[in-house]
Amino acid sequence: MGVGGVVIHRQRALLIRRGCEPLKGEWSIPGGMLELGEDLAEGVRRELKEETGLDVKPLEIVAAFDRITREGKRVKYHYVIVDYVCRLKRGRLKPASDVVDARWVRREEMPQYHLTEMATKVILKSFEMMKRRRLPRASKQRGNPGVIGPIREINQQPHPARAGVPRGAKVPRFLAPDGS
Repeated sequence: MGVGGVVIHRQRALLIRRGCEPLKGEWSIPGGMLELGEDLAEGVRRELKEETGLDVKPLEIVAAFDRITREGKRVKYHYVIVDYVCRLKRGRLKPASDVVDARWVRREEMPQYHLTEMATKVILKSFEMMKRRRLPRASKQRGNPGVIGPIREINQQPHPARAGVPRGAKVPRFLAPDGS
């Protein structure tokens, strides 16, 4: 079983150029094989540390799929791969292990790296997942009324228990169903 980690940082995705098969010489998502007894997230953290020198936090699964490579009629490789979207924690990018190069790439630069169709889909989905994860926090920090507005509007309407009660008057905190 294989794992991969799509690291999105500052609107860029981390790509690596593989030094070994499968996909030797091709740009791809960093990752590799799970070790016996290792859980998926542990495997992603280990593989990315080994291949790139970076510490990452796997956030959620982006995709799970088969990668089957054939030589003629014979199956050469059959991997079940689980890719995670990851957040960069710390570290300095330094290709290592079976990686010959690594780069931070903007979404619009991806076509020049000739990624597989699946890698492209997974990375684009990861960009969207990270965008959704950032949206609420970023909107709150900027005071975006599109996100906060509806909450304020609801809170400014009087509670049914306060209907007809002058502003500032004391109202019992708990009322029985019959209003007493």
